[in-house]
Amino acid sequence: AAASRQARDDADADAREADALLDAMAEAYHKSAAVVVRPTSGAYDDVLRAWSTSSRRGAAERAEERLAEMEEMWRKRQRRRMRSGPGGGSDEATDFDEGGGDADFDEEDDDGDGVKPSAESYAHVVRAWSNSPRPDKVERAMDVLRRAKEAYRSGVNDAARPNRETYHAAVAACANFRGRDAEERARALRSAVGAVKAMKKEAGSRGGGNKSAFAANSETYQLLLDCCARLLPRGSAERERAVGSVFESCCTEGLVDEKVLRTFKEAATYELYRTTVLATGSGSDGGGRTLPEEWTRNALSKLRAEGRKPPPLSVDGVFLRTNTMMEYKMRKLRTKKNQKLLRGGRMSWVEV
Repeated sequence: AAASRQARDDADADAREADALLDAMAEAYHKSAAVVVRPTSGAYDDVLRAWSTSSRRGAAERAEERLAEMEEMWRKRQRRRMRSGPGGGSDEATDFDEGGGDADFDEEDDDGDGVKPSAESYAHVVRAWSNSPRPDKVERAMDVLRRAKEAYRSGVNDAARPNRETYHAAVAACANFRGRDAEERARALRSAVGAVKAMKKEAGSRGGGNKSAFAANSETYQLLLDCCARLLPRGSAERERAVGSVFESCCTEGLVDEKVLRTFKEAATYELYRTTVLATGSGSDGGGRTLPEEWTRNALSKLRAEGRKPPPLSVDGVFLRTNTMMEYKMRKLRTKKNQKLLRGGRMSWVEV
């Protein structure tokens, strides 16, 4: 408990220091034309990231204030661009301080876009609300997600489009809800399911760009199972149905990995786990019972992207090394040059 408390204190101290540095940069930038270091989108994101790790009261509120600053600076820049167009007659001297406020760094940033909130910026603030002790954390997290959607759909900010990480942060906020009222917990679960459905809709929409940035993955289902486990009473029929339904969808999409299976085992009753997993497993040449390959066919995307076939997953959530896999590794070793190789029980040196 003491170590956990110290970690929270350190995270809060780091966030406050980063926030103060951002203010110092702002003050120096406004006071001197010679200052070459000024707050950028990256600097703001660093501060938001720091606040997102703090669970102290006021951390999420401060993160949202910083996000609001970014949104306002970007809106001001957009308005100036419109006025400076043909016949706009913009006067930079008078436009610079438009609307008042302590910070206005919407001149061009390193990427030429100025201080501009991105999907990452919104995700940091959603995470900050996820860690907040406030009872309305779910509503506040979902409101930030809504703002990101509106900024993108209205054409105000093309970088604000929520991606998978943004949606995952919102689902995690639902899982972290600690209210005791059954209806409030059910509402938090519905919000989590709604967020995942919206994410999948984005992945399937036209003009979706890089759809892999929105498609559900194994973590999506792990988070949903965690929501079911935390928000629904253990042993209840409602929880069994919800857990079973989420896991079935994960199996259908081939996204079961060891973390999903472990979370399902913790969330389900033994009877549900037995009939769903244990009774379905089959033997392998590695000596253990494994899940059907179609359940895991799209999991471990990193290995698949490298052209490597993931090992089979046992019903206990352990990846097995099969005889076939070991033979394949040995064949690869034997083809390599300038290495000591195991052949017939003896080590030999292969010359080029």
